[in-house]
Amino acid sequence: MISSADSSSGNADGTLFSNAGAATGYINQGYSNLGRTNARGFNFSANYDTRMGNWARFSTSYVATLQTAKGGDLGLPDTDFNVVGLFGPYAGQGYRRYQHNFRFTLSSPEAAQTQALVSVNWRHNSGLKNSRLDGNPIFGEDDPNVPDAYKYLPAYDVFDLSGSVTVSRALTLRLVVNNVLNRAAPVRPSPPLEAAERVNTSPSVYDALGRSINIGATLDF
Repeated sequence: MISSADSSSGNADGTLFSNAGAATGYINQGYSNLGRTNARGFNFSANYDTRMGNWARFSTSYVATLQTAKGGDLGLPDTDFNVVGLFGPYAGQGYRRYQHNFRFTLSSPEAAQTQALVSVNWRHNSGLKNSRLDGNPIFGEDDPNVPDAYKYLPAYDVFDLSGSVTVSRALTLRLVVNNVLNRAAPVRPSPPLEAAERVNTSPSVYDALGRSINIGATLDF
């Protein structure tokens, strides 16, 4: 219970604050601090390893995320939103419903005189659409001046290749090729539909530079 209040920081009658034009002071803040956020989804992982006779070993690993909800409400009635599968207003660079890394590796057995390894990784990100096409009024309305091609980001699949071979006890050679097929990143308008962002792609998700090749060697003395 508040028995007194400093009139310099509240109303003249000692109350803390009131609605504009009210004759007496009272607190009416029913929608304050009631916003809600939520995120739901599933993570998957699996590994498999087996020998292929005496000449090789095969292994695979699978790591995936399935997101079913990302959003909440704004603390007001009828302001629920979910940005899974969307990019743009309230969704930023996007929340993909599904993404995975699926790796296949073939290596020489431990007893082999020359150790070698080759590995292929499949990266997948599901597609997105601009949030203004979702029909939720809090995201805003569709802009007819923006071409439809920029309102959708298609599913994105990239394959990476890596390999290594031990030439001798002292020398190991390595090769890594990211984005083997040189898949281009999807393009968004610049400035994009989300005014706060000043990029025309999402380099944290897509390979904006395309294919990259790295060669390395380890020499032991």
